[in-house]
Amino acid sequence: MSLGCFEWLNFLIFFLFFFIFAINPCVSVDQIDEFSIIAFDLDSFHGDYTPPSPPPPSLPPLPPSLSCEEDLNGIGSLDTVCEINSSLDFHGDVYIAGNGSFHVLPNVVLSCPIRGCSITINVSRGEFILGQNSGMFAGTVFVSASNASFLKSSVVNVSGLAGQPPAQTSGTPSGIQGAGGGHGGRGASCVSDNTKLPDDVWGGDAYSWSSLDKPWSYGSQGGTTSKEEDYGGGGGGRIKFEVEKTVEVGGNLLANGGDGGVKGGGGSGGSIFIKAHRMTGSGRISASGGDGFAGGGGGRISIDVFSRHDDTEFFIHGGKSFGCPDNSGAAGTYYDAVPRSLIVSNHNMSTSTDTLLMEFPKQSLWTNVYIRDHAKASVPLLWSRVQVRGQIHLSCAAVLSFGLAHYGSSEFELMAEELLMSDSVVKIFGALRMSVKMHLMWNSKMLIDCGADAIAATSLLEASNLVVLRESSMIQSNANLGVNGQGFLNLSGPGDMIEAQRLILSLFFSINVGPGSVLRGPLENASNNDMVPRLYCELQDCPMELVHPPEDCNVNSSLSFTLQICRVEDIIIEGLVTGSVVHFHWVRTVIVYSSGAITTSALGCTGGVGRGKVLNNGLAGGGGHGGKGGEGYYDGSFIEGGVSYGDADLPCELGSGSGNDSLAGATAGGGIIGEALAEVRVTMAKMELSPERPVLKGFMVSFVRNALLGLLRMSVDLIESFVIIAHPMSFQVEPYMLMFEVLETNRTEESQSHVHRMYFMGPNSFTEPWHLPHSPPEQVIEIVYEDAFNRFVDEINGLAAYLWWEGSIYSILSILAYPLAWSWLQQRRKKKLQQLREFVRSEYDHSCLRSCRSRALYEGLKVAATPDTMLAYVDFFLGGDEKRGDLPPRLHQRFPMSLVFGGDGSYMAPFSLQSDNILTSLMSQAYFLPLSVLQSVPPTIWYRLVAGLNSQLRLVRYGHLKLTFGHVISWLETHANPTLITYGVHVDLAWFQPTSSGYYQFGLVVCATSNESVLHWTEGQDRYLMHMEQSRWRGAASRRDSTGCLDASEHIRICQRIFGGILHAKSLRTLKMKRAICYPFSFIVYNTKPVGHQDLVGLLVSMLLLGDFSLVLLTLLQLYSISLLDSFLVLFILPLAIVFPFPAGISALFSHGPRRSAGLARVYALWNITSLINVVTAFVCGFLHYWSHSSKKHTNFQSWNFSMDESEWWMLPSGLVVGKIILARLIDCHVANQEIQDHSLYSSDPDVFWQS
Repeated sequence: MSLGCFEWLNFLIFFLFFFIFAINPCVSVDQIDEFSIIAFDLDSFHGDYTPPSPPPPSLPPLPPSLSCEEDLNGIGSLDTVCEINSSLDFHGDVYIAGNGSFHVLPNVVLSCPIRGCSITINVSRGEFILGQNSGMFAGTVFVSASNASFLKSSVVNVSGLAGQPPAQTSGTPSGIQGAGGGHGGRGASCVSDNTKLPDDVWGGDAYSWSSLDKPWSYGSQGGTTSKEEDYGGGGGGRIKFEVEKTVEVGGNLLANGGDGGVKGGGGSGGSIFIKAHRMTGSGRISASGGDGFAGGGGGRISIDVFSRHDDTEFFIHGGKSFGCPDNSGAAGTYYDAVPRSLIVSNHNMSTSTDTLLMEFPKQSLWTNVYIRDHAKASVPLLWSRVQVRGQIHLSCAAVLSFGLAHYGSSEFELMAEELLMSDSVVKIFGALRMSVKMHLMWNSKMLIDCGADAIAATSLLEASNLVVLRESSMIQSNANLGVNGQGFLNLSGPGDMIEAQRLILSLFFSINVGPGSVLRGPLENASNNDMVPRLYCELQDCPMELVHPPEDCNVNSSLSFTLQICRVEDIIIEGLVTGSVVHFHWVRTVIVYSSGAITTSALGCTGGVGRGKVLNNGLAGGGGHGGKGGEGYYDGSFIEGGVSYGDADLPCELGSGSGNDSLAGATAGGGIIGEALAEVRVTMAKMELSPERPVLKGFMVSFVRNALLGLLRMSVDLIESFVIIAHPMSFQVEPYMLMFEVLETNRTEESQSHVHRMYFMGPNSFTEPWHLPHSPPEQVIEIVYEDAFNRFVDEINGLAAYLWWEGSIYSILSILAYPLAWSWLQQRRKKKLQQLREFVRSEYDHSCLRSCRSRALYEGLKVAATPDTMLAYVDFFLGGDEKRGDLPPRLHQRFPMSLVFGGDGSYMAPFSLQSDNILTSLMSQAYFLPLSVLQSVPPTIWYRLVAGLNSQLRLVRYGHLKLTFGHVISWLETHANPTLITYGVHVDLAWFQPTSSGYYQFGLVVCATSNESVLHWTEGQDRYLMHMEQSRWRGAASRRDSTGCLDASEHIRICQRIFGGILHAKSLRTLKMKRAICYPFSFIVYNTKPVGHQDLVGLLVSMLLLGDFSLVLLTLLQLYSISLLDSFLVLFILPLAIVFPFPAGISALFSHGPRRSAGLARVYALWNITSLINVVTAFVCGFLHYWSHSSKKHTNFQSWNFSMDESEWWMLPSGLVVGKIILARLIDCHVANQEIQDHSLYSSDPDVFWQS
């Protein structure tokens, strides 16, 4: 084989190596980090200098260690092995330390029976062994060793030998009632006080909650019943083991409270903390309360062991109460640090004394919380969030209460994966916001009592997957209750019940009301303190919400529904569904079995329009409604019945009652059962209509005016829903689709408490990160504290800044391979957004908000961003306790309203308007204009406007803003505003406050139209109304001239409000924009209109891709035939950019989904343009070779060359340039075809645009 063949083979191996690397780019597609090429994370490379932390405060000097033989009468040395073979009594603190091992032989006792006395053993390099039947008795026992063994029948006992509990704690009860001491749980009290609830009486209080993961507090002494002598039991001591490797617990570790007998209260349990890598044994660890006249509270135990192989028993229960056997001390706490689980167990000892659960951690969340075995736990805070990663499990007569029984104004948030209840009770005194995936109840109750506080009158329970009630379980609220989810709600059988004064069940896939189970609203036996839902008893007409119910499923106390089931697929009723006004809204199927019933009988008005006449003696005529009430007869005279009222075609009124309301014999009329406009199929399963079977009492009506109108309207609604939701690609561009994916949007009800949206400034780049201005906007000045808001802005801006190494990597990649730099930037942007969201959601204390509720629940602020992660914003929400009638502002009060575009007009991030649910709901709010015209922008109109605007914005190019923005302004005036003006709204293109570097943000300004425009629109509807009102508004100057431009005063007012300016044809001339170094490439790759023929475009791209790759191979071969150095330079200037376009293009063509395909095509376009640098390098290498050999003849090429004349060296690189430019244009067409599939978005005829 010739030398040329070897060189050819080497070249093939060399090229295949880099080709294999090229076709495996790590391309990840994400909703935010779109088409990222870099999958690794360099978070660990934090290069910022951090000064060393100051040294910890020095501990008090330890006493000198005792010696093995002289002081301890042992054998050996503490630096080798020290064996203690005889019992020892100490009279003070003991410190034993050495580098060896310490063994306490069997039947040996080390004792210091003095309260607070400590025995400290530090053999961290050796082994500690406590032999069989041996013991250690002291107030504190601390052991540090490499390995530790507590053999069978050994004991470490610090029970009743506690020193002084921490300062400023009230664990020791006062008085002479003989109450128990408190620590992990409260001590019991046997004092009988008929004026107080059992929960309001306790002994010593709990303390050291914040250190329960590393407990190191003494227990407290119990109370006494005598002034002369203290009979109270001592508190439990402290035990702490720090073992590097393995600890074996075969004996007993006891830190119980001391017993007080019948004359004194029991002491509270102490503290036990074990830290080791591995734990074995089957011993007993106890920090229980002591017995006494009133039992002491349990202590605290914490186990921090990575690998557990033990079968140890743990006891943290309260002590027995001899004076009140049913009220033992409260349970303590047992914390397992590795799985981060908290256990509260009272070992089946009944109690009415609470174990206090205070603030839960918000950063490193606990995994599970178990409350069981008659434990009674309480969260006694006014505002609190209980959040865990896994389960909250209550079992075996456990009780968990939130708030204070006498103050029902608290509000709590409970968040977990699962809430499991078995034979247990959860009590909420106030309002509850619960969010779990599964809520399972077995013979359990959840009782919500909000008292008379209207602020805390609404509780929301969300279980996304499953809600099951079995064995007579109950959820009850004496106010408003909303239960929603996405899966199943199952009331299994007899006794299962969900009831509230106003009950809303929504968003479930299926609701099953089993035999004997009940859904009820309002309560059957409501007390005077319970909130009574408002019934429209004095109205003869239908309330508006009955005919036109709101489409969302909010718990709205102003509506007349007492029981509403909203947006549920299937409802199976084998039990009872009852209420005053029962409403089924957007329910697909309702099946009522023979054992089931939907009834509103006797739940209507006790008075009402048709109330019968009442005599002084209490006798009355019958109530009227559809017919006149029956007449009564007494003492020779008739008593008139109630009048008839209502509409026979649309019966939606409550029935009227009769009799004296103050007497027990008063009766109520029937309620209302209704179904709103939806595809509802009601099936009476296994029931026959026969004379022997009575019909249900009450009315069952459908709120439609007649069957034909209802069918027509229902068909139109369904068609619109399918067009908008099921087929969004029919008339919208890709950025418009993303409005359903905006981060952190829940449902439309967020708009009801939304106050303002504050946009970040800056493009979120390494040179100019996101930042917020310090001065709070005027829209939120009433709901924030200005100084705290400035501190919040400082924290946000500091967190939003990038580290130096992130920008350095971007700069290096920008020089070597810009597509990689762009992917790196997108990845860091996504990471930064995630950090900001987590900070606001769970780390920031919301101290800048005036609302107490928002600060307590970490609500009221929400950070979100557009999918391109170039625009972020902070949404401000009301907390609900502001008591401001002017908040949140209505739509007309927000005008002029700024809507900032995402993107920067570049090829990879075109401008786009992201309209989330909040913005859509705001625009659809109705408001009054002059002439009392009620206006709102329908969601369908707004969706279409956003789609059309985004289709125009994608054509805007950063280097050509004057020209391309002019087309957008023209489109707004010809297509958008003529339609929006009929709804009282006008939009203008605007620029907003620039940053210090000159970066502008662009967007829309939404304003109300002038009065003359509204008059012109109403002319066709009501000429008489215009004639009567035109004199009032004739003298008012219009805010817009004949060209549609704002007058000077209005322009100045809007500019001051938005900190920017309105863009129109004249002001565009003065717009100055910086041009980047890559400006020339904007003439090659840019967004364009769709051309159709998607298959043909794809075929042409495929063919040109193969041709481009073939030319690349030929060019490399040509250069290799000239010089290996030339081929190396072309490959690595820029590195491998000449071979990356082919795999990137193939990936874009054969990807699934238009959005993914368009995104990958843009990545290919970047590689394609970047590879032009390599082609230029090939030109330079070829020219230099031609120039250096132009005076010589070269006929001795290798036999495998191309046989081309040297003067034709330029042909292959030129073909590459032409091919890449053609490919760039075809790829732009491919991207347009993928992102825009409705060509009517670019129609020049406004009628065609709006009718599509």
